[in-house]
Amino acid sequence: MVLLWSLATNHTWISGAVIAATAMLAAVEVARTRSMPREAWLLLLPFGYWAISFLLTDESWSVFFSMDFMRRDGAIYVCLLPIAALAALPLDRNRLSWMLLFYLAFQAAIALVGGIGALTGWSSTFYHAANLVDHQPTFFGLYIAHNATASVYALLTLGAFAWALRRDNPPKLRVILFVLTVILGFGCVLARSRGAFLALGVSMIFVVLRALRQGLPKRLKIAAVAGLVVLIAGGSIVMVPRFLRAIEQGGDRDRRENWSQAWSHFKRSPIVGIGFGRYNDRNLEFESIGFGEVATKAVVWNDDRHAHNSYLHWLAEGGALGLAVMIAFWILVVRSLKGDDPLRDWILAGVVALAGLSLTEHYAGGGVFLVHLAFLIGVHQSRSE
Repeated sequence: MVLLWSLATNHTWISGAVIAATAMLAAVEVARTRSMPREAWLLLLPFGYWAISFLLTDESWSVFFSMDFMRRDGAIYVCLLPIAALAALPLDRNRLSWMLLFYLAFQAAIALVGGIGALTGWSSTFYHAANLVDHQPTFFGLYIAHNATASVYALLTLGAFAWALRRDNPPKLRVILFVLTVILGFGCVLARSRGAFLALGVSMIFVVLRALRQGLPKRLKIAAVAGLVVLIAGGSIVMVPRFLRAIEQGGDRDRRENWSQAWSHFKRSPIVGIGFGRYNDRNLEFESIGFGEVATKAVVWNDDRHAHNSYLHWLAEGGALGLAVMIAFWILVVRSLKGDDPLRDWILAGVVALAGLSLTEHYAGGGVFLVHLAFLIGVHQSRSE
């Protein structure tokens, strides 16, 4: 529960400390039970590949384990760790389900404050003009970057929506969940992220189609389709100006340059890429390793710059092998989800959203969205208390 609430804001050192403490508890539990969860072995796939990729660059391991690297280029290690750590712990999932509902309500309350700002013109910490978003009022909530806000609220909207469409819900709970879906979706739209809006739309279609296949009462079918239409129609009013910017002269120039740079790195070393963490480094010098060229000398530079596309970023730093490893990892994660419950529905929708977000950002490589998703997976895969 502490880990979940640490994700409600952008204080990464708090979340990192809680994740580290959770991992230590999990290590004690593994030693006590002498049982390693399958998710820990599964994480060896991406963790192992990217460690080998880093090793090929001849960079010092002190860089790899530095705080700056783990916050930026190596964030995937920290962000995915809760999958294995929580899976190793005995958890009361029923209590955690109610805590997740309370978390949805809390984030919805923050979105309501942003909504009041949008309707009245009131500028606040939660809702204010963004220099990088057309200098227009934008919802940030408790986060620093509007894209992070939008991605989290997209995931929370999907959770409330998928949960609301469960046939076994009590009527009062279903009403609450539908209300939360509307408010959280409103928050996602107000954050004005084009990528998150598209990912949310595609993922909600996925949720609706999946729910219809499982068989829904007529009222729920109407509610599901109506919710989808309201989101797309209402969101389009806010988001169309943002999409128009993409076709303006000079719009998204930096993003296109990042894509071009990533593709150039991939073409230089299509099998194994230029090496983990090298995308941001400067003055790269390459050395052939027989089946590719890896950047073995560079000025180390850790910042939040990336290829703005997870697939291109993986191709640039890890080559075709790196992309294949990551796709295989997420396929195995989905296949490992057993049972039929709201949390599983939420996770499946979240993975679909991640696939969409990865087209315009590198959230599959780290960030608050990925930690939220890893938390959900870890809780779902945990041993019952």
